[in-house]
Amino acid sequence: VLADNAIAGQKAASRTVPLLRTSFHVGNCYEFHHAEGLNPTMYCDIVGDVTIELARMVEHAMPGQILVGDFALETISQEPLTDAVCDAIGFIEQAQNSLSQLNGLELSGDAVESIKCYLTGQACADGTFTIRKLAIHDKHGRTRNAFNAKVNIHRRDATPILLGIEDRLLCDDERYAVTRGHVVRDGT
Repeated sequence: VLADNAIAGQKAASRTVPLLRTSFHVGNCYEFHHAEGLNPTMYCDIVGDVTIELARMVEHAMPGQILVGDFALETISQEPLTDAVCDAIGFIEQAQNSLSQLNGLELSGDAVESIKCYLTGQACADGTFTIRKLAIHDKHGRTRNAFNAKVNIHRRDATPILLGIEDRLLCDDERYAVTRGHVVRDGT
């Protein structure tokens, strides 16, 4: 959807295509199927903590921004003593490792050469980057954390599709997510 929206924006003669605000998160949710008497309907609602988190994140995202919620889940392995914690940063790193499987896929008639997905941050002296942790303050006085994400889709013989907002364009404006700090990965 984001790639199609970006392609439509590139092809539009005027600024009629909106910039989408997007958020991704992991958490509990439930699907509720409506029933009217004895007649089941085709309508359902998805409710739960994660839907509230996503709503708050989208509300505070800048136009064109992709936010990834700060989560940590214990993963269960079939091997003894190998259970681990999967967090938002590790999830994005694992997703990047799988994206090469999409090479060759066609988007708007152009073949994908590569897709790069990453969480943004500031450059370090050694050539690595931090990961900027953002704070989102909601109308109820609660604070949640998220990360700014970028997805760059490079296509053969076509302009790249650049999704998300560059780190340097983030602003510390309370209407949006504001910087809480920076995470430095240890390289393992």
